[in-house]
Amino acid sequence: MIFFKTKRWSRKKQAIFFKQLGQLIKAGYSLNRALILLSVILNKECTVIITMQKQLQDTANLPEILKPYVHRSIVRELSFVNLHGNLTGYLTELGERIDRQVRQENRLRQLMYYPVFLIVITLIIACFFAMYLLPLLDISETFSGLNILIKVLYLTVVIFGIVIYGYKVKFARLSKLTQLKWLLKLPYFGQLLRLYFSNRVALHLALLFENGVGLIQIIEYCRKCEDNPLLMESAQLASLELQKGDSLVTLLTNSQLFSPQLAHIFQQGKRQNEIGEDLLRIARNDFTHFEQKLNQLFVLIQPTIFIVVAAVIVWLYMMLLTPMYGEMEALLAS
Repeated sequence: MIFFKTKRWSRKKQAIFFKQLGQLIKAGYSLNRALILLSVILNKECTVIITMQKQLQDTANLPEILKPYVHRSIVRELSFVNLHGNLTGYLTELGERIDRQVRQENRLRQLMYYPVFLIVITLIIACFFAMYLLPLLDISETFSGLNILIKVLYLTVVIFGIVIYGYKVKFARLSKLTQLKWLLKLPYFGQLLRLYFSNRVALHLALLFENGVGLIQIIEYCRKCEDNPLLMESAQLASLELQKGDSLVTLLTNSQLFSPQLAHIFQQGKRQNEIGEDLLRIARNDFTHFEQKLNQLFVLIQPTIFIVVAAVIVWLYMMLLTPMYGEMEALLAS
């Protein structure tokens, strides 16, 4: 047991750890021996990994050992290893997935540096205009523009407050499965979420089927996962529908939670291990599509911010210059 406060690893550290651990186990290392070698390779985390290795010798399972250092979603996914036993396959997929997510986050961060800098500069300019330049003009038209800006900001705060209230009072009280169904209805974001969720389900079903775990056994196991409400509710719903006589294909199609390819795999009458192989390819394909859609979103973010910032700057200058030109015309006319 760890008695001191632990710090969760960054995504980058998690990616390196799982990727190298998967490679070592794939090369024939036992989990215990792999952790000992990793304590040498990842010398900055030597103390932590040695602690893990000692806990493993005390019959603690891997999800419990990793719980203080990785995200809880990974701990939940690792619990499936107890069911299918394919630690190598899962760790390899997990390491590659986190590594790609880290690259996506780095790319988004790089894309946002310059736009965020522009937004900060624009806000500083807007405050300077509002506090110093506009009051000096003392012209009602100018202040009407400033009033519009204040009203827009006020409306934004009100809308944000309504959204937070709706989430706390209404959305958060819904079941996890109902929440997911609502989120899947959102434009574009719903497509991303469906691909991501479908990828997770397909990956674990693939590993389970490839290692001979039957569908009924999977559902019964998931029904007991109280630490994962979404998984538990989905398994309970699946159990009820199958008891009514519905097929798995009908269940997957009607749920609208997964990509269409997932249901199609079960229509072909293949053996369980072949279904597992196909599901693994579907999982990788879904994640590739997820990345493509995410990249499309990244491409749109920066130009959109530039357009908004440019529009605000032009509007500020119009607020300043329009009354000045009006005064000049009045002077020339007199």
